[in-house]
Amino acid sequence: MRIGAFSVTDVETFIWNDAAFDSLVMEDHLKHTLGTLVQAYGRRIDDSGFDDFIKHKGRGLIGLLFGKPGLGKTFTAEAIAEMAHLPLMTVSAGRLGSKPDEIEKNLRSTLDLAAHWRAVVLFDEADVFLAARVATSIERNAVVSVFLRELEYFPGIMLLTTNKKDLIDEAFHSWSTTLVQH
Repeated sequence: MRIGAFSVTDVETFIWNDAAFDSLVMEDHLKHTLGTLVQAYGRRIDDSGFDDFIKHKGRGLIGLLFGKPGLGKTFTAEAIAEMAHLPLMTVSAGRLGSKPDEIEKNLRSTLDLAAHWRAVVLFDEADVFLAARVATSIERNAVVSVFLRELEYFPGIMLLTTNKKDLIDEAFHSWSTTLVQH
């Protein structure tokens, strides 16, 4: 544990942009479904009810936002965080490293921090973590496996963006709560 001293003289209450979600440009039924999922997740955060057969597994809300560049995938993640009144933590693949063991360590610490702060996690351009596994690339397969294992135990809201939906590993679909095309 690290301890630090901080000046809190100018700390102010954060003001959430509740209109951000309403300004999303997407079909009404899709926006309603997405909003309902996030609100239902918010009510479930402190629920001490059923926790699956394996403790803490599958409690998160995992969403894949896909489509061409510039159509609002990142803004959708920002708007969801604003609507949920939760901080947004944006993570890039480069920040986590390039080797499977390095990625696993950095991913775990990143997700632990996000869970502690109850942050919405955005993996922008998450293609490297979602790529379909193939017999000829053991290292890539290891990266995808590590990522899938960590996301199935993440208790928060995790959103991933990609421009390449067709290249996603089939196993990811069983863990994603929602897919949103832009």
